[in-house]
Amino acid sequence: MPIKGVSAVRANYSRVINEVSGPKTVKVVAAIVSIGAGYAKLFTPLDTSALINSQRKSVSQSGGAIVGKVWYSQDYAVWLETKSNWTPRKKKTAKPHFLRSGFEDEGPQSEINEIIRNGYKL
Repeated sequence: MPIKGVSAVRANYSRVINEVSGPKTVKVVAAIVSIGAGYAKLFTPLDTSALINSQRKSVSQSGGAIVGKVWYSQDYAVWLETKSNWTPRKKKTAKPHFLRSGFEDEGPQSEINEIIRNGYKL
């Protein structure tokens, strides 16, 4: 007994793979970068608004990889991100490793997982 619909399954499989490896992933990575950057702003120390206003983000495609980046153009952001021996003065939500926390803390992590789950539904 011949199996029906094999050619339709093959066609849909190729379409889904192309969609997931391209536009869907760009959309998911952009959403993840946006969520992580938003949380990082919440955790960023605030003496002046220079550091928060220097936050930048991008999503780019390099070869077969889609890369999302969040960075700060202020030089002292690296020191604040990597050192643990400072305490926030004006902003109670600020903390060391603010950029990493923006992506790895429990709150952002649950939102990121939800974005991934919803973004790749077929």
